[in-house]
Amino acid sequence: MVMRAERYNAAHPDRRLAEQTLTDVGAYLADLERKPGLKDWQFSQAVDAIRRLFALARVNWLDRADWEHWRASGRGL
Repeated sequence: MVMRAERYNAAHPDRRLAEQTLTDVGAYLADLERKPGLKDWQFSQAVDAIRRLFALARVNWLDRADWEHWRASGRGL
């Protein structure tokens, strides 16, 4: 899971985690969801890793994110 969090971080090299928004995360996950060959368990793993990453960053929007929706949206990829 660490690798997934690192990939998220690498996709946003010019912005600290604390500066990122729920919209940024949603856009990243929407792009990831469209990635060819991505398995549903890989997407769910990425969602969990990103949630944990932002929990460590203690962002104020963490509880407003619908993480279960994102995990469920990866089913059937």
